[in-house]
Amino acid sequence: MKKCKKCGAVQSDDRNTCLDCGAVLGKPVSAEEEARMEDEFSDTLYGMSERTEDFYVSPLERFLGIFSILAAVALIVMLNVIGMWNDALEKQEIAAEGYLSYQIGNSGTVYYVTEDGVSGVVTGGNTGVIGRALENAGIASLFGIVCYAGAALFFLCPKFLWQMETLKHRMWYHGDITPSDFALMSYKVMQYLFFAAGCIAAIAVIVYLV
Repeated sequence: MKKCKKCGAVQSDDRNTCLDCGAVLGKPVSAEEEARMEDEFSDTLYGMSERTEDFYVSPLERFLGIFSILAAVALIVMLNVIGMWNDALEKQEIAAEGYLSYQIGNSGTVYYVTEDGVSGVVTGGNTGVIGRALENAGIASLFGIVCYAGAALFFLCPKFLWQMETLKHRMWYHGDITPSDFALMSYKVMQYLFFAAGCIAAIAVIVYLV
């Protein structure tokens, strides 16, 4: 195998001049170089075949999918932290009421006893500004977790989602269903919509907590 030094065209050993540019060819490349060139050619062909797939995942989409997973995990951690802050705030508000004693049941119900010996149940939750902010941050966290999880699925597993969506049809008709251009475009739109909604929810969580 010979490689033209002028245009880079690869040709057989029996040629003395390049078919593409007419330059004089040198000596054949070494066996190691020939093996490396064949590997590069095979990788190029494999990459081209990958890109012809209907649900090809680009490097950018792979990055956004992994980012969505990490963001969802971060929001799960934040949701637990918000829950602990909310419990601490609730205990602080109960203590401020001046009850002689109180106890929080498994369902979150607060049973109290006043200094006069009157017992009762505390109804409602945190009604202050901080309490409402924590509640809104918790709701935004839940929404963000769902959106980021959906974005990760659409970014990383579009082919799997399509197979699940068409499972009934494929079992009924015993064949493969090729996605239409509209279906492919819909998947692209959905993955970015889920990702954008997750980002908005994450920003909302930060705003509520700040």
